[in-house]
Amino acid sequence: NDIVDSTNATDIESTRRRRIAVLGNHSSATGGDASGAGAGGGGIGSDEYREMRRNWMIINLKFQLILLIVALLLSIMLLITLMEWVIMTIMYFYYFSVTCDATPLKFYYWLATGQVILQCFRNDIMRKLFSWTPNSSDRTPIRVIIFHVFYFIYVLYVLYFGIETTFINIQTDDPCVTSARGLFLTTRIFVALTITTLATVLLGGLVPFAIVTLLLTRNGYAPTMEERNGGIFDSYGLFPNVSGVGNSIDRL
Repeated sequence: NDIVDSTNATDIESTRRRRIAVLGNHSSATGGDASGAGAGGGGIGSDEYREMRRNWMIINLKFQLILLIVALLLSIMLLITLMEWVIMTIMYFYYFSVTCDATPLKFYYWLATGQVILQCFRNDIMRKLFSWTPNSSDRTPIRVIIFHVFYFIYVLYVLYFGIETTFINIQTDDPCVTSARGLFLTTRIFVALTITTLATVLLGGLVPFAIVTLLLTRNGYAPTMEERNGGIFDSYGLFPNVSGVGNSIDRL
């Protein structure tokens, strides 16, 4: 069973132990051949690399487990965000007659709606509008890069506008805060969910990615091309990979 699909802690541990055992057998089998090549000719499969090879595999397995947990959290956050957006939409039309000039919550609602659309239909936009899929082996087109830059700038602007509107510049005499209390509270919750989602991506995805990269670099071992393509390391994680950074970011 693949560790990414395993949800039982015992199965994860037993899978890890079996892979370590297979790794040790492979190291022993290849170490003899390497040592017979000549004095001091320890190859990549010799015993001196066994510990580094084992560390490489364990680091990747733990990183995959972290990605699994982060993906689960992000899926839950996306579901909660969509539910909150539906409630905010109900509040928007319920308080449609209330004038919101001082605190532009209604304008923020449309900004948040655009963010939800871009977030939920990102893959469809990439596939149908830009004729590109993340699994494509070609270089990422400029149009896709420009779209993602625009998307991140837009998300940060919506986040800034929401924090400024619901947490910083709050005027108690504004009708949106008093008469349209429901719209104000649902908007504040939506902003808080956005902050939580971005923090989850940063702390649960990008930071571990940087730490794993540092650990693998300090470990000083990388499988050969034969081991990467169909070898025993073929299913052991994201590192190393010819297009590792791009694939890793897409999976995150």
